[in-house]
Amino acid sequence: MPLFSLAKFLSPVITSQGRLRDAVSVVTVELAPRFTPFAGDWPKIRQQCMQLIQPCIFRDKDAILPALGDGSQSETLLVVVSADEDGGKVVAKRILAQLERSQDLQANCLLKVSSRELKLPAPDTQKSVEKFVQEVADEITEMSMASLRRHHASAN
Repeated sequence: MPLFSLAKFLSPVITSQGRLRDAVSVVTVELAPRFTPFAGDWPKIRQQCMQLIQPCIFRDKDAILPALGDGSQSETLLVVVSADEDGGKVVAKRILAQLERSQDLQANCLLKVSSRELKLPAPDTQKSVEKFVQEVADEITEMSMASLRRHHASAN
């Protein structure tokens, strides 16, 4: 992960009015080249994908995390959404539909979009909201690292 505080970045997404939201889901967007070797401009593909995802989320309640991978020719994007399992699935469908509308992406990429609701920490009056946020950020970090490991294993 890049050098920034994921907990601070996610705080507005996973908290509301000084407490954890009722539900948080993570939508995973995986892009891979349709053909190997890939002859296109992968940074352009990545940027186009990010631009297409933006209108599918609520800026004040959701966040797209920085891309995972070495940035060469495949990406895993995580989108953290303030939604339960059903809401996460709706956002995932919206993102997939938006990406599938792009002829450029369809011609050059294999797309996979999935959603998973996070199990939020149980309320504990002894813990601060910041500690809860850090626990959720740690879980998302672990999800992203697992995704990165899978990506590297499939590339080898």
